[in-house]
Amino acid sequence: GVLEVSSVLGLMVGSPVGGLLYNIGGYHLPFIVFGTILLVSAFITFCGVPSIKYEGSVSFKKLMLYVMCLPRVMLIGLGLIVHMGCLAFLEPSLSIHMKGLSLTPTNVGLVFLLLFGSYAVCAPLVGCISDKAGHRIIIIIGSFALGICLQFLGPAPYVNIPTSLLMTILAVAGIGLSIGLTTVPALPDILQGTTASGYCRENDSVVAYAMASGIFNTFYSLGQIIGYILGGAFGVSTENSYRWCSAILGILAIIQGFILTLLTLCERRANRKAPKPL
Repeated sequence: GVLEVSSVLGLMVGSPVGGLLYNIGGYHLPFIVFGTILLVSAFITFCGVPSIKYEGSVSFKKLMLYVMCLPRVMLIGLGLIVHMGCLAFLEPSLSIHMKGLSLTPTNVGLVFLLLFGSYAVCAPLVGCISDKAGHRIIIIIGSFALGICLQFLGPAPYVNIPTSLLMTILAVAGIGLSIGLTTVPALPDILQGTTASGYCRENDSVVAYAMASGIFNTFYSLGQIIGYILGGAFGVSTENSYRWCSAILGILAIIQGFILTLLTLCERRANRKAPKPL
């Protein structure tokens, strides 16, 4: 939850600070400032974080490949691609969609602030709740909620409701909350799948955490790339293509919810049939 809050705060602060730097020094200044900050932080990380030697019998690359091919890890990863694709789809397309609502640039910025702000606010709460209620059930609830909210964002062509500012605001807030429900528990769920596989037996193993984090960020980033491509290709062309694309992404999120529900039931059935130690 804390990691997700930090990530979202970066997304929230980046746009206004970048715009401010652009107004002060033109096109090049934001890249110079942020590039310098990245170089300094990379140097601090290089000097401050100790290197840990991997001593396993299988190479780390092969171990990563084995873990990524696990059904549990792969399905959670595919869900991350869908969920982050839905969020990234909105960044290039939502502002154009809201032109028909006669909003000022400031109000459009507030809608984006609502999107990422609701995500940031719910992330630590979701982290605490999922540790007690279970990570998988929270991801499933978030998948269904995300799919429903995307149906009303356009709204979908088959939803016979006219576009309104109130419905857009509610849908955007719901999407932010749903993304928090789906992404925050995904990393510990992948970690559990990694340790349960037997490839990394210790739950507090640095290797297990490193693999789970690497897999999480791989699927997370891939979902963002796909979402930006969809947003640029379909979200900004015509209003009808935007509505269809957001509706299809919502359907994919709902399908992902059903798949994870089936996976959870299969895992519980397998655990019941597993022989208990004497």
